[in-house]
Amino acid sequence: MLQEAARARRSVLVGFVDSHGTAAQRVIEPHIVGGGVLEGYDHSYGEVLRFPLHRVTSAALVDES
Repeated sequence: MLQEAARARRSVLVGFVDSHGTAAQRVIEPHIVGGGVLEGYDHSYGEVLRFPLHRVTSAALVDES
């Protein structure tokens, strides 16, 4: 689903656990999914984020209406 979102340039709500064990969520537009990494742009914060895939706990397409 993340690879499809990257190809379609669809935003995704990603749940993840950071290196301190804290759960969080961010809406990103994935650019790269592979090699154990999810990389995408967070429009809210204006930054590119990288998530190790083993720390991603959930992902859902964002409704673009």
